[in-house]
Amino acid sequence: MNFLSSFKGRIITVVILLVISSLVISSFISYRQLSTSIVGNIDKYSQLQVDSTANKINSWFQSIKKGLASTAPDFAIPRDDEQLLLMVKQVFLATDANDILAAYEDGKAITAIDGKLNLDSFDPRTRDWYKEAKQKGATIITGIYSDATTGGLMISIAEPFYYNSQFTGVLLADIRLETVSNFIKNSSFSDTTLNLYDMTGMTIASTDDRQIVGKPMDSANATFTPLKDMISSNQEGTFEFSQDKKTTLAYFTTLNLNDTISWKVVITVDKSSHFIEIKEGLNSALITGFILVILASIISLFSLNRLYRPILTLKETIVDLANGNADLTRRIDVQSNDDLGQIADAVNKFTLNLQSMMLDISQSTAYISDGIEALRSQTVHNNNVLLEHAAETEQIVVAITEMSSTADSVAQSAAQSATFTQKSTDEARRSKEVVKGAVFGVAELVTEVDKMALNIQTMNEDTNKINSVLSVIGEIADQTNLLALNAAIEAARAGDQGRGFAVVADEVRTLAARTQQSTSEINDMLTRLRSGADSVVQAMKTTKTSCEQTAETTESVNESLDSMTESVLQINDLGIQIATAAEEQSSVTEEINRNMTAIQHMVQQLTSNSEKTLNSTHDLASSNAQLMSIVSQFKLK
Repeated sequence: MNFLSSFKGRIITVVILLVISSLVISSFISYRQLSTSIVGNIDKYSQLQVDSTANKINSWFQSIKKGLASTAPDFAIPRDDEQLLLMVKQVFLATDANDILAAYEDGKAITAIDGKLNLDSFDPRTRDWYKEAKQKGATIITGIYSDATTGGLMISIAEPFYYNSQFTGVLLADIRLETVSNFIKNSSFSDTTLNLYDMTGMTIASTDDRQIVGKPMDSANATFTPLKDMISSNQEGTFEFSQDKKTTLAYFTTLNLNDTISWKVVITVDKSSHFIEIKEGLNSALITGFILVILASIISLFSLNRLYRPILTLKETIVDLANGNADLTRRIDVQSNDDLGQIADAVNKFTLNLQSMMLDISQSTAYISDGIEALRSQTVHNNNVLLEHAAETEQIVVAITEMSSTADSVAQSAAQSATFTQKSTDEARRSKEVVKGAVFGVAELVTEVDKMALNIQTMNEDTNKINSVLSVIGEIADQTNLLALNAAIEAARAGDQGRGFAVVADEVRTLAARTQQSTSEINDMLTRLRSGADSVVQAMKTTKTSCEQTAETTESVNESLDSMTESVLQINDLGIQIATAAEEQSSVTEEINRNMTAIQHMVQQLTSNSEKTLNSTHDLASSNAQLMSIVSQFKLK
């Protein structure tokens, strides 16, 4: 049996789920509190470390600036080189600078390490730091630059000094970036990297070996590009990014050395390494919760098995009742008044009521058996009578159907005759209309023939006129030809001066000849046209005579069609009378057939109902027998 299908199994499952839910919720709350606490401590300590490193570097720079500012006026007083060298060394020892240099307007330069420098090899007045300090007249801090001698990266602090309010020189402190790196290396803590960048993102110092001093922070690792953009646009804050497939937290702040020079102090923390405590706490909570779930499950199973025994006894009794093999005379022994005791008492009352009902059902089934047998006999007799009545009714319906079919055939034949007669009448009328149209068409044709003959006569007259015009054109062409001939003769007499005129005269004579030829051809065509027109006129007269004869013949056909139409109408009237009588007979026969068919359907329905009643009687007897069998399964007495 499936564990979850039992009530006991579901109770145990619910208890275990409640225990698991409670432990999961409590573990989750503890995990969240621990996570929040650790993350808060990491944020607080990392930001504190960043601020502390920035303050240390700033304090160191400020101490050097103050040292230069306090001693610079002493260098303005005229002294010999030995005194100046001694003073430079004292300042060098008093500060943490890598070198101290005193530079003057006359080009003299003295350093704490190299002493007095040769003007030919080193002229301080050409250096940018000297020019800037002289121009601003105040302490300056240079940007990061490469030393001309050593090639190392450096930053310098320059302090100008004056004698009697006149610029005398500059006191300079050189600081190598390696010195700044010591602050970074001494300030970092485990699993973190501490970095110092300038405003452009160039690395000044870093505890990460992959960060190259003097190179952009993202030159070796492109994953630093988002961090570079973040610190360049914000003074301080926190940023989370992915580095080498690990989540890294970055805390940064801005170190302002002066109004123009700013550095960024950045500390990066590997998020996974600092969250080990959270993971360990979570694993510990999960192991503890798993052990508690097992203990709670064992205790729940033991307790429920002990408390569930009365329920099993009650279950056996109810299952026996449900299977129909129960002893209704047996009762459950009630030993308590709790929920289970009340359920057992209710089952006893149910068994008593069921026993009483079963006794009543057993007595009723005996009476039902007798009634069913009497009903079955009566139903069989009624069914036989209805079968005989149905056979007689069916014969009557067949005879009436045949008579109705004959009447329908007569009616259909009469209707078809009337239809054919009506079609003949319609065709005669249409033929008459066609004949009328033919007569009218012939009359119009005669009229059109007359018009055409008149038009041809007019065309003959126009042709005669054209002949007259062509005669005139021929005469003009003859005269033109004579004139052209005379012109040619005169041109020949004129010699070379009349040669051009002779050419024109030849062309005119040629055109006159062509005109005479064309006039002759047109005259021939007009002669043929007149001959054809005469033939058409003669044909028109013949056509007119034929049309008049056709009109007379068509009129005779029209009179014959009128006589035929009268005869067809008389035949149509007789066909309509026959069709009407046949339809009335068919209607009466159809009504009788419909009534007999309805009676036949009623008889068939009664026969079907009788058969259903007989079948229902058998089913009722079977159900009663089944009920008696079910009742017999219980022990009632």
